[in-house]
Amino acid sequence: MSCFVPTNMILVADMLLPNLIAYLSTVTTYCAIAVGLNQSVPRLKVSSSIKPLCMKLVPFTAVAAAGTVNVFIMRGKEVRDGIHVFTEEEEQVGKPKQAGLSALEKSEFIKARPKLVIPLNLGLIALCLITALPAAIAVFPQAGELQTESMEKKFQDLNDSHGNHQVVF
Repeated sequence: MSCFVPTNMILVADMLLPNLIAYLSTVTTYCAIAVGLNQSVPRLKVSSSIKPLCMKLVPFTAVAAAGTVNVFIMRGKEVRDGIHVFTEEEEQVGKPKQAGLSALEKSEFIKARPKLVIPLNLGLIALCLITALPAAIAVFPQAGELQTESMEKKFQDLNDSHGNHQVVF
């Protein structure tokens, strides 16, 4: 794409600016949350066995929050400015704001309570993260094997029950 951008700058400038803003906002959110949690989790007054688990969840939390920010920024323009609508002959007829909101207002519940759109979206995102996290952790093995030759000197003489230079961690 890099060789096409300079020659088609007029055409793609409108697409690049929102993406750049979303990218910068997402990266800023990730860095702020990751640094903030990395500094605050060690200060938590919880048992020493809980702190390592909390530290392992810092990147996941930062990525999830940054992804949420990205979705709201990328889709926010559609809600504010509307989306293109077409006739059956695929002729573009305009960009009504109501079309951008229509996906959010499909149910009578949301139509009656428009102020709940953002809290409901955030709640659904949180629910997905809460339910998906245990499954995501379960996908990865909880134990691994390592050849002792690749470890520090004091561990290189360790053997498993069959005499192999291998340990399970």
